[in-house]
Amino acid sequence: MITAVYFPEVHFNEYISRLRTRLTSALPGLEAQRLMAPRGRLTVGHETEPHDARHGAVLILLLDRGTGPELPLIVRADDGGTHGGQIGLPGGGFEEGEEFPIGTALREAEEEIAAAPQQVDVLGALTPLYIRVSNYRITPVVGTYSGDPASFSPNPTEVSRIIIAGVDELMAGHEYRTVDARGTPLHVPAYGLEEVDVWGATAMMLSEFFAVHREVRGDRDSRGAREGREKGR
Repeated sequence: MITAVYFPEVHFNEYISRLRTRLTSALPGLEAQRLMAPRGRLTVGHETEPHDARHGAVLILLLDRGTGPELPLIVRADDGGTHGGQIGLPGGGFEEGEEFPIGTALREAEEEIAAAPQQVDVLGALTPLYIRVSNYRITPVVGTYSGDPASFSPNPTEVSRIIIAGVDELMAGHEYRTVDARGTPLHVPAYGLEEVDVWGATAMMLSEFFAVHREVRGDRDSRGAREGREKGR
């Protein structure tokens, strides 16, 4: 049997074990999220949500397909809504009676891409991010999937396409791009992948995950940054 190697001497199961442990410690937070923030999102206080902000969750679902950790992204149905046609993570709003944020993230991932909740091993959660345009405070949940990603299927009322992206490939595609924000061109930091741009709140949440990912795989610059944050407390 061939065991895929993802980083020097680190296999997928070991990577997941390290990630699970890392998510119990202090997170990179707003500092990492702001690395991918559009210009208007850098305003002090912009990230503070009002008392009537709604709550939602998304799922960063890690897959083991033998070439390094991957995750599903969705192209939202172009329904005229705030985020119609944009790239995002499976997720949505909290519903009364469910466990938050895990229950919300799992239910939405099942509804949007048919990811079986019983096949998801939840590792932890990242820093919530307030999205002013939709008045949602979104909590990213991180998990790994033991099922077959080939069974993923987009819910046509919410998702037009599912894209399976390599974590390192997506992370390396960081550049400034001009995107269409509801008819307005914006020059923003984005993760480029194939013919699509991952930007805005999704890129900000992924930016924090990528910071943790780099620490887990052993990047020296990430370890140094984390040590500096801890000494500064």
